[in-house]
Amino acid sequence: MSDNKQLRESIKNSESISALKKILVSVASEDLSSKDIDLIYKKNKEADKTDIKVSFVGNTTLDVISRNVIASALCRGISISEYVAPYGQYQQEALNPQSGLYAAKPSVIFFQLSLRELSPDIYYQYSSLSSAEHKAEAARIIDECKQWVQMVSKSTKSMIMVANFAMPARKAYGIADTKSEAGESAFYAHLNTMLSTAFKKDPRVVIYDLAGAVNRFGSERACDDTFYYLSKIEWSDDFMRFMAADIARYIQVIKGCAMKCLVVDLDNTLWDGIVGEDGPQGVLIGQGNPQAEAFRAFQYAIKSLKARGILLAICSKNNMADVEELFKLRASEMPLSLDDFSAIMVDWEPKAVNIAKIAGQLNIGLDSIVFIDDNPAECELMREAQPDVMTIQLSDDPVEYAPLIYSLPCFERLTITAEDATKSIQYKQQRKREEEKSAITDINEYLHSLGTSVRVYKPNTDQLARVHQLFIKTNQFNVTTKRYDIGDIEIFYKDNNCILHVVEAEDKFGNLGIIGTYLVKIENKEAVIDSFIISCRALGRGIEAAAMGVLKKCIVHGAWGIDKIKAEYVPTKKNMPCKTFFDEHGFEVVMKLDDGTVEYECTDVKGSITETPWIEVIRKT
Repeated sequence: MSDNKQLRESIKNSESISALKKILVSVASEDLSSKDIDLIYKKNKEADKTDIKVSFVGNTTLDVISRNVIASALCRGISISEYVAPYGQYQQEALNPQSGLYAAKPSVIFFQLSLRELSPDIYYQYSSLSSAEHKAEAARIIDECKQWVQMVSKSTKSMIMVANFAMPARKAYGIADTKSEAGESAFYAHLNTMLSTAFKKDPRVVIYDLAGAVNRFGSERACDDTFYYLSKIEWSDDFMRFMAADIARYIQVIKGCAMKCLVVDLDNTLWDGIVGEDGPQGVLIGQGNPQAEAFRAFQYAIKSLKARGILLAICSKNNMADVEELFKLRASEMPLSLDDFSAIMVDWEPKAVNIAKIAGQLNIGLDSIVFIDDNPAECELMREAQPDVMTIQLSDDPVEYAPLIYSLPCFERLTITAEDATKSIQYKQQRKREEEKSAITDINEYLHSLGTSVRVYKPNTDQLARVHQLFIKTNQFNVTTKRYDIGDIEIFYKDNNCILHVVEAEDKFGNLGIIGTYLVKIENKEAVIDSFIISCRALGRGIEAAAMGVLKKCIVHGAWGIDKIKAEYVPTKKNMPCKTFFDEHGFEVVMKLDDGTVEYECTDVKGSITETPWIEVIRKT
């Protein structure tokens, strides 16, 4: 870490939070000095508006951590306004309705309990306690966390980031710990498993892996007893920077800054060598060679993204026949196969042109794509021609490639839903639908041939994470593009004056999963469509019309005595596909605003239901 006076001068002269973000976007937050962080914190305080509110609550002093998180988040393009609860006042903050915690109305609460304070017997006298006492204390610790989270959940809409427990650097039993029946290693592993299990089904709680961060950093370097004894700050300066970068990564994911697709080059990217020159057997991939094994690890890392619901694609200047032969002949040595990729562009066209074709095939925006290539010239061309694509140039050392994939926060997910786990399969099914569509000239014949069934119903609580995904990730068919926190969604879900339904679809090619949701609010005996969202991969077959039909029937047959629906279309750069949606379904324009927003009313609710005879509609509500 260097004393970068030039950087500090730039920070000092920045005139806005936007300017500050631009300065810091190319800076690694771990390289910032304490002086830099203090200056960034002061500049951030001057901001009129920030991107997200975060509160820090615990039983140790968290002020310095909060300052580090603010700096780290700005390096990721996110500005934070923070509230730090007074030292040790976590219970009082939760119990008092007028506390600073509740007044702050945070989107995210970071909650960390130190066992030095919460359970000093466990921390300082572990070996003096019996196994029964260990178990009882573990249960008490978890109950303390659960009770606090339950209290706060009732009074906020916040996502709550609960830190797990890092083991002390020095164990009471020393090197005999792993041989002891009640060793500390086993205790902390069990305690953290209990914590994860306690909140596994709560969509508003995410476990911050503090124990993992300490392990990666080094437990002896992470702690600073001098800080702790003087001011109840548990961690060293260096670790707080490391930890802050980690927390900022979580906040970035909570805020919804996620990518949908990884596009990779082939030669000198997925393997070492050029298949057109070295031949399928000449490139290095597999085991028995350091270079080959590094590329193999990279492929494993890429393949792991599929389980998170990230789409994989290839964009390479090559002969397709050579590529197919390589994947066939070296299949036993390569973790990836061509079947793992949802889109493949292998030809001699400019990569910037082909990546646009990939976006079109997958029906996603260019700003949802990450492109990785080893060639600096190709990367520069991509940045110039497709600035919305996140372009990453690989270094000269393939050992760094796999860690790069795991380090990218844009591919992180808070929850892996059923739809995420089967995303690549669903896109393969979509390709088959498109192939059949191109073979059938009559659109009605095509729609009937799909055998589509649509189920519209109120989701269960386990499905609210998927509803949240649709709200924060869907851009094209999203009439208002309102981005709700999971806490908001839970409130709508429980509100008897809200209709929150999901749309699930299936056809002869397979189950598309939950591909849509809508939210209707009943206000002053009026039904108002707050949100209507359909995933782009389900468009073009009338599913949105079928869902609107169910929505209208719910209004007509509901207990509110309403026969009029209000709605609005709020235009964005991306939601043009739903621009005429309300016009096509019996809504009349009431007003057009200067920003392009169109307000609608539908007074003939029964008479305006669009029939979709090629779809079997199953209403489960």
